[in-house]
Amino acid sequence: YGFAQGFDEYHELGAQNKEAIRSDEAEFLAGQSLDFINDNKNKRFFLFLHTYQPHDPYINPSPAGKRFLPEDPKWRQVSLVDLFKETGRFNRSFSEQEKKNIRALYEGELCYTDEVYVKPIIARLKELNLYDKTMIILLSDHGEEFYDHESWLHDHSLYEEAIKIPLMIKFPNSRDKGRKIKNI
Repeated sequence: YGFAQGFDEYHELGAQNKEAIRSDEAEFLAGQSLDFINDNKNKRFFLFLHTYQPHDPYINPSPAGKRFLPEDPKWRQVSLVDLFKETGRFNRSFSEQEKKNIRALYEGELCYTDEVYVKPIIARLKELNLYDKTMIILLSDHGEEFYDHESWLHDHSLYEEAIKIPLMIKFPNSRDKGRKIKNI
């Protein structure tokens, strides 16, 4: 698709065990990113990181991935794509308890990504005295719909659930720290 254009180095993960997404992708990428930062700590660098971790299937085996699960959940991991194979995502119904279970697994993926991917990279930048010199931009490529408008996932509508995404910018020396912009 040409995503590598303009990069001196570009790495893309392959599938693991016939899955397009590794269940530990965020942790794996964090290790590679920390190595890159260590190797380039004395140079100016640009590092673009992307993970599919908080995407379906929600199969994260870590405690962080299970943090929000209700007691005795129906699923400890789930693939919505697999659940929709027979009925399609517009025709499958779930109980309120099942919907909460699915949302909890998604929230666990977000938590895991934050703890094992974002947090260690920021910690390393601080350890190497690079944090204050570094601009960090965190954003999502899309949101998810959890049957908010009688469907699931993200590639079929333009509801806020899918298009209203977080964008956080940390400028060098934390300039404008705490500033919030409601509408752009």
